[in-house]
Amino acid sequence: MRKFEAISVLLILGLIVYRIFFGIELQVFLRVMLTLMAIFYMWFGLFLFNRTRPLDLFDKWKRKELSLFQISGSITFGFLYSFSFITIMYAVNFYAAMNTMILLAFLFNVSIIGLCYFSLWQGKVETSFLKQFLVRSWVLASLFAVMMLVPLDQRLNALYKDYPDFIEAYNQYLEYPDHPESLQRLKEERSAFR
Repeated sequence: MRKFEAISVLLILGLIVYRIFFGIELQVFLRVMLTLMAIFYMWFGLFLFNRTRPLDLFDKWKRKELSLFQISGSITFGFLYSFSFITIMYAVNFYAAMNTMILLAFLFNVSIIGLCYFSLWQGKVETSFLKQFLVRSWVLASLFAVMMLVPLDQRLNALYKDYPDFIEAYNQYLEYPDHPESLQRLKEERSAFR
């Protein structure tokens, strides 16, 4: 599972770099990979973070090795990482509620970091178990912090510089969000990428 995670993250990074420098030709693959990673963390966080396999749930002795914190923490953090990857998809595609999701994902990851440091300070949880969350959450929190700090116009120009009509439609929608014509135009421009 760790190899799948590492390969998938590297592939997503490569697709984002391609998206920034070369255009939207591989947009559908980026969307699929982000969706797969969101599903992966949601359904397999327990196994990934505890280095177990689904069949281990049927082994009484292996189940006893897992503490309540390991089980609940792995499942909860898996859901939060899933939300983080969905947020990245929203940020790349400039969907509605993008800024709210970026803020929430940032706060979730900062909360994970705070909880991990608090647990390390208490000394009741295995250090190696917590460090894996610290690495992931620091990376994701830093990414979302950059997204919040970089102005919207710069993000739009980085991802859609070859599509000025989409940028114009998006800015018009931001200026007149309740106007049906601006929403319709944005939908039409966005549908051109499918």
